[in-house]
Amino acid sequence: MKPNSAMRSPAIRALDHWIRHRFAALNTHLEELYFAQMDRQDVRAVGADARNALLIEGQELMAKVLSENALPEDFSDGMDLLGSVGHYMAACRRHGLTDPDQEAESPLVEASTLAIRLSLSLGVSPRLTTAHMQFSNLATAGAPKRFTTLPDEALFSDLNTQAQLSYMSAADQIRRIEALGLSHPASLQLLASAEAALLAVAEVNQKLGSELNVERFYFCVRPYFMTYRVGPVSYRGANAGDFASVNELDLRLGVCRRDDLHYLNTIAEKMPYLLPEDRRLLERAIRRKSLLDELLEDLRDPPSNRWLRDVSVAFLRVLKIFGAVSAQHHNLLVKRFIEEATESIPEKYKARITASGPALRALLHDLERLRDLRMARERSDIPSRYGDVLRLKQFAGIV
Repeated sequence: MKPNSAMRSPAIRALDHWIRHRFAALNTHLEELYFAQMDRQDVRAVGADARNALLIEGQELMAKVLSENALPEDFSDGMDLLGSVGHYMAACRRHGLTDPDQEAESPLVEASTLAIRLSLSLGVSPRLTTAHMQFSNLATAGAPKRFTTLPDEALFSDLNTQAQLSYMSAADQIRRIEALGLSHPASLQLLASAEAALLAVAEVNQKLGSELNVERFYFCVRPYFMTYRVGPVSYRGANAGDFASVNELDLRLGVCRRDDLHYLNTIAEKMPYLLPEDRRLLERAIRRKSLLDELLEDLRDPPSNRWLRDVSVAFLRVLKIFGAVSAQHHNLLVKRFIEEATESIPEKYKARITASGPALRALLHDLERLRDLRMARERSDIPSRYGDVLRLKQFAGIV
């Protein structure tokens, strides 16, 4: 359900209006000031009045929401409000108004209180997540909530939303095979639909790589994804991968194993930042045998009819594009917008590059591992399905 503005309290409506207008204008003004400096990452050199206005105005609005004591009962309304609180807290972190490395507890008492109350009632993390910025971000008058009015942020956010929705579509098609079985004639249609959805992701990635300005992203968009505290607890930054579908595809297709401790740790780390329904989807996917394993079992005693060969060919097409999209994302986007962009910044800023906690080199190593698992690349140091996929290709006659 969409948040119903007529049923929300006056304070919640005022906060929503502020986030969509004044808040975005203040952030945009500050970003333009920072970007014009020689040292674009020095947030204390300019814009003190705007930063102070953002801090104080937000505190006052959060206090009014708490004083009304009329938090939403509907899940969608509650998520919408938590998104507003999270945008504010992330912006304060971006502008140096909070710093988890220097604080034992967040100075944003009103926002922290509101975030934790919403978190407890909704069963979600108390910080801003990708859901609040992407696929659970209600637009009004043609515009979803954003940090700024910069076209670079809009491009990044809108294209990420499109990619995530396409991944969700692909995962939905693959998930439906569970109820039908691979030998069902409709499974070929589901595999073809999943392939088409993944091709749509590839188109979005290509557009993002060609149209998004590297410097604007790096200096004016990425800083809003940093770690911040809610109360005494430090929560890592929002990550565009914090939704179930990519990992569900990993597991259901079979390129990532349920007994791979490293991969399971990756899922466990992101679980608190997922919506409840996404957590249930991943829990279910972990329990299920993968399609690749099912096909390999059928290869032991293949039937005389053609269904196994036909479905193997269709399945391998899905695997190919899934691996190609993962490689494309890493090689086109991660390397260019994070790794290469980082090379030119002063050493003193490099410790805080990543949103998810680990140092950049460790993060890149983990992302490369995931890329190669999803590609079923031949590597002896990771549990790649290269050999199993090769067996299936040989049966299908495509190698």
